Amino acid sequence: MSNFSNQTTGILKELNLPLLAFIYIFSFIGIIFNIIVYFIIWKRKHLRQSLNILITNLALADICNSLASIYSVTLVCIALPNPRIFTQLPIVYRNNICKSVNFMGVMSAGASMTTLAMIGIERFRGIIYPLKQQITQRQTKFMVTFTWIYAIILAALFIYFSSYENLEIIECTAILTSHVKIVDVIMNLVSSIMCCALPLIVIITCYTSITFKICRKNPPMDDSYYKNKIIKTIQKRNRCIIMLIMITVISSLAYCPFLAVLNWIMLEKLSDPLFHLKLSNITWNFFRFSSIMTSLPSVLNPILYNFANSQLRNEIRLLLKNLKSSFCQHSKH
Repeated sequence: MSNFSNQTTGILKELNLPLLAFIYIFSFIGIIFNIIVYFIIWKRKHLRQSLNILITNLALADICNSLASIYSVTLVCIALPNPRIFTQLPIVYRNNICKSVNFMGVMSAGASMTTLAMIGIERFRGIIYPLKQQITQRQTKFMVTFTWIYAIILAALFIYFSSYENLEIIECTAILTSHVKIVDVIMNLVSSIMCCALPLIVIITCYTSITFKICRKNPPMDDSYYKNKIIKTIQKRNRCIIMLIMITVISSLAYCPFLAVLNWIMLEKLSDPLFHLKLSNITWNFFRFSSIMTSLPSVLNPILYNFANSQLRNEIRLLLKNLKSSFCQHSKH
């Protein structure tokens, strides 16, 4: 046990300033960017369309994801001077700390990926069936409500069936402890499937159909004003779809590698509790990099919204212009 403690403490201490600083920076920037997107869309009534409401919901999920990252990283910073401080806490505090960390993490990941699936469905309906009635605001609000109920129930089930009493350090994924229960492994697998895999299947299906539809559709052949107008409309729509696909790909790449490595390590630890001590530096570096990647969508998604939506882009420019003028006025006084 002493050898285990020393080696595990060494692994935790390697999760030091560069990694933690990156996560902090990405998380704080993500919170600021997403608050701007959320504020602009809800302040301007003409922006409250179905797609923009779903984008606002994704911004809210990204804010929750950033807060979860800051919370978990703060715990690691507290633990760095004394990694075994966790075992000195009463069991009830130990459980509550890790349950709160994992509840926020699972909920934000579930809400983010499910919202991306809902955006895919909204775009699928609008592009594949343009003559049918589009998704109404009431239906959009139902989709948003379903997203959060789904994410909260999934997170609640995860923490209800997970136990953190045997964790030896403040590290709530349980990959750095010698005690791994099969129920923890099962809950990790189930949450990964429900948070990431199922929404990803919906997303791939929707955007594959949209891509085929776009490739088959041709504008009128005559050289006319109508043709030029149609081409501009198609280009604008395609640019929006490309940005949405990029958002989806980035979010998928952010969560999937981290969850894949985490579940692999957890499964191996059932047969070998010290498996994590035998991993190569390359594997650990990849795992650390994938943990940073979970914070990237919070920063990149608002930037991509800006390219995807000209109205939102104009409102952001107006907001920045107003802030600049206000700052100049205060400086003069």
